[in-house]
Amino acid sequence: MAIIDLNLVRPLPVEEYEEEPCIDSIPDREQPSREGETSEKEIMALQKAVLAREKELQEEHFPNPKHENPKSVDFSPLAPEQTDIASILAVEPLPVEAILKYGKDVFLPRGIVGAIMATGGTGKSFFLLQLAMGLARGQGLGPLKPPNPMKVLVLAGEDPEAELHRRLWTIGRGQFPDGLHAFSVAGIVGPLMELQENNPERSQWYYWLDQTIEKHMPLDLAILDPKSRFYGLNENDNDQATQWVSALESLVVKYKGLTILFAHHTSKQNAEKQTQHAGRGASAIVDGIRWAASMTGLEESKAKKYGVGNPKDYVEISVTKSNYAPKPNTEFYWKRGQGGALKYVSLEEIRLDVMARELVGIIIDKGLKLSRRDIEREDNGKALADAIKEKYKTFSRRDDSNSVVNHAIKKGWLEEVKVPTGRTHKLILEPIKNPDLAGQEGGGK
Repeated sequence: MAIIDLNLVRPLPVEEYEEEPCIDSIPDREQPSREGETSEKEIMALQKAVLAREKELQEEHFPNPKHENPKSVDFSPLAPEQTDIASILAVEPLPVEAILKYGKDVFLPRGIVGAIMATGGTGKSFFLLQLAMGLARGQGLGPLKPPNPMKVLVLAGEDPEAELHRRLWTIGRGQFPDGLHAFSVAGIVGPLMELQENNPERSQWYYWLDQTIEKHMPLDLAILDPKSRFYGLNENDNDQATQWVSALESLVVKYKGLTILFAHHTSKQNAEKQTQHAGRGASAIVDGIRWAASMTGLEESKAKKYGVGNPKDYVEISVTKSNYAPKPNTEFYWKRGQGGALKYVSLEEIRLDVMARELVGIIIDKGLKLSRRDIEREDNGKALADAIKEKYKTFSRRDDSNSVVNHAIKKGWLEEVKVPTGRTHKLILEPIKNPDLAGQEGGGK
C-alpha cells in the first residue's frame, strides 16, 4: 500500500467537525447540509483528492508499467487500394528471411512467434542462452548459422539473476558480444494476460514488455523463458491460448523483423516424443505459432545405433512445425558438458568415422582390392563386411557400406583408382593413409 502524506490534503478546521465525526454522519442525498457542516459534495471532493494523491504517490514510489488501452489502436477499415493484389504484387516478394540457417535452407524464420518444447530439466534454458550467445556473436550453434550477428534479448522468468549470470558465464567465460542482452524477471514481472470478467485481456506486463522491446530496437530475437511465467490464463483453454499467441504476434507486427521464441513445457504423455503437439495444455498454442521444435533425451534405440554408452548425457532437437520453411530432414544432437552447457555432436558422423577407420584398417592389413560394389553386395566383399559387423553390431552392409566408403574418401583415407579389367575398367578403393584407430568415441559396439 502507498504511503500518503496527509499534509498534502488540507484538513478541515477543527471547529467545522461535529462532536462525533465519522463516515456515518454523511447526510443523505435528500438532506440539505446545515450551516457550518461539511456538505456531501465537499466530502466527496475531499475523498477524490485523497485517492488522486494516493495514485500519484503510488506511481511515484512504486511505478508500474504503463497500462494503455489496446482498443485505442488506430486500424481503419480497409480500402480497396489496400487489398488490390494486382497492384500490390507488382514484383515478386522477397524470400523468407532467416534468423538461423541450416546450410542454404531457412531453419528459424524471421518475424514469427515460435517455441522450444521440452520437459523440465532437459536443458532448454541452457540451449536458448547458448542460442542467444551464438546469434549475438554471429557464429550460431553447431551447424545452425545466422546470416549475420544478431541482437538478442533474453527474459528469464524462472531462473534468478545469480543463476542466469552463472549460466551465461559458463557459456561465455567472460567474453560476451555487444548484441547479447539478458535479465532475470523472476518474481518481478507477472503474466502478459489476465482474466477480466472471464475474458482474456492484456495485462500491464504486456505493455511493459512492449516498451522493453521498443527500448531495445532494433531487435532480432526476444526469448521468453518459460511460457508458464508469462501466461496468466487457463492453460487448457484453446480460446485463451489463441489470445495469448495473438498478443505476441501483435508485437511481431509492431516491431518489424522481430522474432519471439518462448520455452514451453511438454505434457507428461508426450515428454519424450518428437511431435508438434508435445506441448503441455491447450493445443491452440502450437496451432497458433508458426514454428516449433521439440527437445528430448536420446532414445535407447538411437543410443544403441550410435554406440552411446550414457544416453542421458545427450539431447535431440528436431523441428516439428515450420510454416514458412521446409523442416530439416535431419536430427540434431547435443551433449551435456561442464556446468550443463550443451555441445553439438554429429552422432552419425561419429558412427561413420569409427566404421570407416575399421574399413580402411582391414583393407590395408589384408591388402584387399575391392570396389564399392564389392563391399556392398558381391561375394568377394562379404568377409570385409562381416568383419565390420562383428565389431560394430549396428552396421548394415546394404544400408551403410556406401556411406562408410564416402566418409573414408571425405576424410582422405581412401581414394577410388581406375584399374583396367579387359575392355573396361573398375574403380578400386586404394588407401591413402592409415587413420589412427585409437581413442575414438561411439561406433555401435
